[in-house]
Amino acid sequence: MEKLIREVESKTPAKEFDQHVNITRTAMDEMHKDLLLRATIKDVCTLLDQKANVEDINSTLALVQKEVEKRAGEDALKKALNDQALVNEALCAQNCVGRWIWKSGEVKTPNNMVPWEV
Repeated sequence: MEKLIREVESKTPAKEFDQHVNITRTAMDEMHKDLLLRATIKDVCTLLDQKANVEDINSTLALVQKEVEKRAGEDALKKALNDQALVNEALCAQNCVGRWIWKSGEVKTPNNMVPWEV
C-alpha cells in the first residue's frame, strides 16, 4: 500500500499534465503549419524547369554585347558635345540680340508674332 501511495504522489498532477498536453498540441500545430508552407518536390522541380539555362544566358549576353558595341565612341561623344556647346552659344547670342530689338514686350494679335521695333 505504501508503494502505491508513493507512486501516486510521484505522478504529475492532472492540471499540470493538461497544461503540458496543451503546450505540446500548440507546438505540433505550429510545426504542422510550417510543414505545409514548405516547398514540395513538385514545386522545386517546377522552379528548376523555369530557371535560365546556359544557352539563355549566353544569348542574352550576346545581345547586351551587340548593344554595347553600338554605342558612340569617346571621340565621337566629345565632338558631339563640343558641337552642341557651339550651337548653345550661338542661340544664346541670338536670344540676347532679340531681346534688345523687341522693346515693347507685346506681340501682334493675329498670329502672336513678335514685332521688329528697330
